Amino acid sequence: MYEFRDRIVEEWGFDLVIAKNEEAINEGMGPEKGKLECCTALKTEALMK
Repeated sequence: MYEFRDRIVEEWGFDLVIAKNEEAINEGMGPEKGKLECCTALKTEALMK
């Protein structure tokens, strides 16, 4: 998946933003908390900060 992402970014000249919600990770957020909750906290919220 990451190879594909990186290839597309390079080919299309995208400005890729990679972020982590360290606060949520430090508070124990993970897949066991629920798929929607985890993805929202670790992906969506990370990109909004």
